Amino acid sequence: MATVGIQKRKRQNRNSYIVTYKDSAGQRKYYKTFRKQRDAQQSANELRALLDAGKITELNKSKAKTNLLRFEEVSDLLMAKWEKNLAMEN
Repeated sequence: MATVGIQKRKRQNRNSYIVTYKDSAGQRKYYKTFRKQRDAQQSANELRALLDAGKITELNKSKAKTNLLRFEEVSDLLMAKWEKNLAMEN
């Protein structure tokens, strides 16, 4: 069974609830933060089910950062699209 925990953090005007889990190496990893305990508990249950089913790779894929395009790459893509549209009109 997977080890999933919820930590309560007291802030100035409200509380926040942090969901963490232990990976296969035994290190505690951050998952998500919630404002409501009910949402944190629901997420913890879903995370526990994912970990028990061995679908941890899906979790890692969902948290993977997307690669942002540089301005030069965006402009090149737009120029190619515009040239293609102009060629189709003629």
